[in-house]
Amino acid sequence: FVRSDDHSKLSQEAKAQLFVNGGVLGSDKIIDPYKKLYKVYSDSAYLQICLLKGLAYCKTQNAHNAISELLAQEVPLVGDAGVVNDVFKVMQDSLELCKGMFPKLLELTTNTEYHEPVYKLLSLLIKQKIVAPQSLITKKELILADANTELRRYNATISGKSKAANQYSNYGKDADLEQTMELIKANLEAMATNQILKNNRLKDKYNSTQQPLLVSFCQILAPFYQTDAKAKQFVEKIARIRNEQLAMPIFITLKKYGVTLNDTLAKYYSKNVNTRVYFYSELEREGLTDVFSKDQLTQVSLVESLLRTYQKVTAYSNYEPEKTKDSLIFHGQYSVKNKYEKGTVYIFKTSKNKFGLNKWSSVFVPMGKQSISSVITVLKMNQVFDEKLTETEIVNDLLDEFANTYRNRVMMSGTGISYDY
Repeated sequence: FVRSDDHSKLSQEAKAQLFVNGGVLGSDKIIDPYKKLYKVYSDSAYLQICLLKGLAYCKTQNAHNAISELLAQEVPLVGDAGVVNDVFKVMQDSLELCKGMFPKLLELTTNTEYHEPVYKLLSLLIKQKIVAPQSLITKKELILADANTELRRYNATISGKSKAANQYSNYGKDADLEQTMELIKANLEAMATNQILKNNRLKDKYNSTQQPLLVSFCQILAPFYQTDAKAKQFVEKIARIRNEQLAMPIFITLKKYGVTLNDTLAKYYSKNVNTRVYFYSELEREGLTDVFSKDQLTQVSLVESLLRTYQKVTAYSNYEPEKTKDSLIFHGQYSVKNKYEKGTVYIFKTSKNKFGLNKWSSVFVPMGKQSISSVITVLKMNQVFDEKLTETEIVNDLLDEFANTYRNRVMMSGTGISYDY
């Protein structure tokens, strides 16, 4: 159909859908007609982008080679990095096919909408060792120039935010607390993603999409830290930035190359209840758990960190003042299993409130290869029980939650109770 003139009768949106969906078939037969159409629609950057996206969906080496060829001929300038990023996200699903695109693809970074998508793709390829850093030698000065420009842009943005924060506080609101809450929420979301994508090649793709561009530049230039003075200077500049979205991923990236610029960060992240479990989750994802402070390295400590961060977010969402936050007391751990799951339920409670009642929380940690894990599922949070119930009855009720969640035979070792559902 695309070879004929019939498709020209379609609306622009219908053509766009046709070009994108055509690549899903995964056949190289679309390559030649797509190349011809790319020239035909030189007056429509949008349709050219759709043709490129269709080729990316094809997921063959020939199709990816065609993308490189077409971009070298003419760059669709759509004025929107998000539209370009849609194409690059599809390409990230087939990273091995993108290897031959670099360093040539870096020439596109002079176009604003291609700047971030190209560098994020490159950082992903370097992180997964698909592109060798040494292959970028001829473009290193360009990368350094763009990296330093991004740093200046970041500094200018932060300066503007500081002024806005001061004005914000004049209206009786705490900008620092707002930022802390947003960071905690982002960390919890990232932890959930790490659990879902653990040992999955998509985990790096997700992180690359979410992370600030300065982190991507760090991943690209970190391999040159020991051999290039300019790369070292840039890395050291961004490593001094006091921003949690930057500091932790940059610290971990440098650790992978044996570089430590701030040896107090690991202890700080391990000890800080707001970052402890997330920090371990990120180290676990990168195979660097030996960096975590040994004095905080217990499963109970990680569970406590997760519950406290949930507790903090809940209190903030309910407009509860900081001084009213509940204490958290470890009550006990219980081995559980059923046909599909085996692991441990950890139970915590708060001190008694003015009504003489505790709030109870429980989580499940599945048994894994390692004795300590950041894979933690919250079963109950701040549950208040009838004052007539004994603590043993409350614990049994909380253990029931595991059975109700999985609805399979559950055996509770150490409690003398077995449940059959």
